[in-house]
Amino acid sequence: MLNTLAALLSVGFAAAAGAKPASMSGSTTTSAAERFYAYMYAARAVPLGLVAAVLPWFERGTAVAWLLFVAAAIQLIDVAIGVWRKEKGLMGGGAVLAVIHAVAGFAVL
Repeated sequence: MLNTLAALLSVGFAAAAGAKPASMSGSTTTSAAERFYAYMYAARAVPLGLVAAVLPWFERGTAVAWLLFVAAAIQLIDVAIGVWRKEKGLMGGGAVLAVIHAVAGFAVL
């Protein structure tokens, strides 16, 4: 259940970034490049997050575990970005979500 909530939280942030790119960057205005990268991020993160949220309810095994480990790795990259940008929310949230995805990955093995 926690994995599903974690994945849906990620989907929500990705959708927010796609809908309003400045919401994630903190900029007052958005350039075409910023909008492009926000759309690209959302186009990848939303489907991956939805699969990570739903698939463990229906399938088990190595492939599903690897999907969750990839989701955990992505969250760890978010933590690194949070450290670089000095954003505590990104660091803490990403770390918690990474642990949840990793634990869920081991649970479905």
